[in-house]
Amino acid sequence: MKRFCAHILLFLMVSFNVSAYQVSPMFQTFEVAGKASQGSYEISNTGSQEIILQAVVYQVSFDSLGNEVLNESDDDFLILPPQSKIAAQASQRFRVRYLGDALIPQTIVYRVIFEQIKTSDDSEEGSGSVQFMVNFSTMIFVSPMNCKPEVTSSISNGSLIINNPSSCVYDLNLTRFEFSSGLLSESLGWADLNVETAGYLLPSRTQKIKLPKQVVDSKKVKIIGPY
Repeated sequence: MKRFCAHILLFLMVSFNVSAYQVSPMFQTFEVAGKASQGSYEISNTGSQEIILQAVVYQVSFDSLGNEVLNESDDDFLILPPQSKIAAQASQRFRVRYLGDALIPQTIVYRVIFEQIKTSDDSEEGSGSVQFMVNFSTMIFVSPMNCKPEVTSSISNGSLIINNPSSCVYDLNLTRFEFSSGLLSESLGWADLNVETAGYLLPSRTQKIKLPKQVVDSKKVKIIGPY
């Protein structure tokens, strides 16, 4: 069991050489079966040296304080290749398929972490310098089949209140909010609300967001969603 709070984890090693790479996408939504139970990651090595990466899967739960608790769950996914050597300025596609429980009652959250492996060549470099091995933590939301996401919204004391009463995660990044105050109205997207979170609201969760200045006098809000 492990606990993580950061999305990018840095581990201090022994030589000054930062390997740079990019992972896309950082968030994916799956269903337990069918075409929507699979996806992929594209990893680009933007650095000047070859890197070796491996994928590790953790199921996410939350403690009483809302902190993530990670339990290794590699058997819940098939990831091909599980490990790859990527040349400098090259890229590699990792294909991912969910193999876990098909009878889940609501969305389950997983982290797929790409860990950079230290090679024997790395250990032969000078011992008086510092090396950073960069791990990227991505997130997959796995939901029941044909689960319809749903949220409700209201305004209270200058804040937007969003609640997810459904059994599956709701992607707020695809949603627009129409705020109104009397005869005037304005439509804002998730990014316009200046929220620090990623925009995925889990089942039975509520999020409270301070209204931006341009809609602070709004009395009503209407969701214009993609679902």
